Amino acid sequence: MKKNKLLKLLKIGIILFGVTLLLNSCQEQDVLLSEKQEQINQVKSWFEQNKNFPLENNVFFKGDLNWGNGEVANQKIYIPLKRSNLELTKKGKNHKTKTTETYSYLFFDLNQENLRVNLKVFINKSEDDFSTFEDKLKLPFLFYNQDNNLITNNRYYSKNAEAPERACETYGVYEHSYDPNTGETDTTLMYTFDVCNDDFSWNDVGGSSGSGTGTGGNSNANSTIDDKIDTDNLDACSKAILEAIQSGKAIEDIVNQFAGENADFNWTLETTNTTDAANTDWDNQTASNYLTKLNTSYVNSATKLSIARTIIHEAIHAYILSYIDIAKNGDPELSLKTFPELWNDLVAKKYGNPNTPSAWNKYQHEEMARNYITSISNALSVWDNNSNTSLYYTDLAWGGLYGTEIYNQTSDLNELDRARIETTNLSEDTNSTDAKGNPCN
Repeated sequence: MKKNKLLKLLKIGIILFGVTLLLNSCQEQDVLLSEKQEQINQVKSWFEQNKNFPLENNVFFKGDLNWGNGEVANQKIYIPLKRSNLELTKKGKNHKTKTTETYSYLFFDLNQENLRVNLKVFINKSEDDFSTFEDKLKLPFLFYNQDNNLITNNRYYSKNAEAPERACETYGVYEHSYDPNTGETDTTLMYTFDVCNDDFSWNDVGGSSGSGTGTGGNSNANSTIDDKIDTDNLDACSKAILEAIQSGKAIEDIVNQFAGENADFNWTLETTNTTDAANTDWDNQTASNYLTKLNTSYVNSATKLSIARTIIHEAIHAYILSYIDIAKNGDPELSLKTFPELWNDLVAKKYGNPNTPSAWNKYQHEEMARNYITSISNALSVWDNNSNTSLYYTDLAWGGLYGTEIYNQTSDLNELDRARIETTNLSEDTNSTDAKGNPCN
């Protein structure tokens, strides 16, 4: 009897010990869950008080934030966005297409001194269903910072990833390098992807008119203006300047887009009354037809050097519009390779809705500031028979780009440079006593 009683007491003791362990475990789990929820609540409060980040314009920033299902790992908080109709489509062998699942998370790193919001887009290229968060962390991903800039990561798609089938809108991410000693640049396609939703379309691109004064380029063509470039309503002085620019061939690839028997685009230039010194837009919103207007008062008061700068600048606007039409009409890959950074800005809506005049103009001017300053300078020096210093032509090259982020922020320019640039351009625009160019009349 004593033995049976002892066994019963032992069993009760074991059960009580197990219950104690379970209660302690549950209490510890509750503490962890409480700490996790407190961290998520703090981040949520910070985010809601500091809304309207550039990141919120990202095409992957879709769906509602699911704060109730946030995850914490290594002092990093992940908040999922509820699934939207966004997907990636990748072209496989034998022209078969494969829909690639993506999982978008807002990402906060609590290890950083100042809290910032980022976006991680995990890409599932396999047939597996990565249902747990731990599995998703092992996937390749795209990483966008708070300013909506794509941050390079070697876990992205391979550099030799096949271009996707154009079932949706095609975009590419490129890696750029620059050799300051030789001036040579190199662009490597990192990967391409399709965006299949209603948020962004090539038809949404192009608010209205590019305006300003200055730019350049690169290709091959005839040395005379032909019927693809209509100058019937352009004043004689500006027409002669345009013909001389084309003969100099410094921006041959740009002019060739509109010149020659096989050109697919028409460019019309006219001198008329307009609110800007000059502007360029689709001619009556008709694809493959572009209209540049030069202000009559500006032409009558500026030097030929200023007008040359303006015509080159407006040629770039028309050139960019032609690649929008190329993308719309079935060859986005060519557009991506020609203007990779511009298209990446557009897909990220870096400067807002491109279907508004001010934003669309900014997208184009940022592209010019990034990649065409040297071309503008070279084209002007060729046209002007190298009559001035290379610095003078470079200052003129910046002329139509006042207000762009690159102009205001680039380390290549200091405040003295900017003051000199503005003085130089104003002198040529008004034919002041300091101008080095000659007027038309």
